[in-house]
Amino acid sequence: MGTLGGCAGTWYGDAGARKSTYTETPTEGTLDTALSTANDRTIVVTSGDPTGYRTEGTGMQLSLAYETEFLVQFLRYYSVKYDDLNYSYSIDGSDPVQNDLKLKTHGYEYLLGIKLWMFHPRIVFRYDTADISSIAGEYSDNSLFMGYGVGTYFEVYNNWLVYLGWDRYFRVAVDPLFYSTTTEISLGVLYRFGSLGGSSGSTAGMRFGNPFR
Repeated sequence: MGTLGGCAGTWYGDAGARKSTYTETPTEGTLDTALSTANDRTIVVTSGDPTGYRTEGTGMQLSLAYETEFLVQFLRYYSVKYDDLNYSYSIDGSDPVQNDLKLKTHGYEYLLGIKLWMFHPRIVFRYDTADISSIAGEYSDNSLFMGYGVGTYFEVYNNWLVYLGWDRYFRVAVDPLFYSTTTEISLGVLYRFGSLGGSSGSTAGMRFGNPFR
């Protein structure tokens, strides 16, 4: 079966909301140690979580979904705005410097799930653009993520379905100092609007790590 097509199946439109948790933790040691190594300076976290960065956000998603007898695929656009992170740092023994970290993301996801009764275990891929504001100003960061998840959906009215999903993504690029993950919980509505080829199928690196760059 080709991506989003290639054999008999059913098409859906999707609109939903998501809650996202982004974490970035040092691969070794504390945030102080990782920041000092990344910047070749002595940096001490004077306020904020010294173990890493963690922030939550909410957003929206729009998808085109395709279902066959055994597979479910989603091609999805999303955007998320995260809560601000409030940190202050001492740099080479200076007085603490306030550095509020702001993050918004948007991008595209491809999800490929296998149908196991009501549940659809799946692999997930993401191309993500992050807009970040820090003490260094504003900049953008593009990344590839991949991971795994599970989805389920059920019909609530003629051609209308409700779905729920959980997915965890890992940044593909390996950073020696920081490890990044994103966890998503999604809830939305699918509308069944057509089929192809016959009968339908049966009814799923580093961003904040160097805020001084």
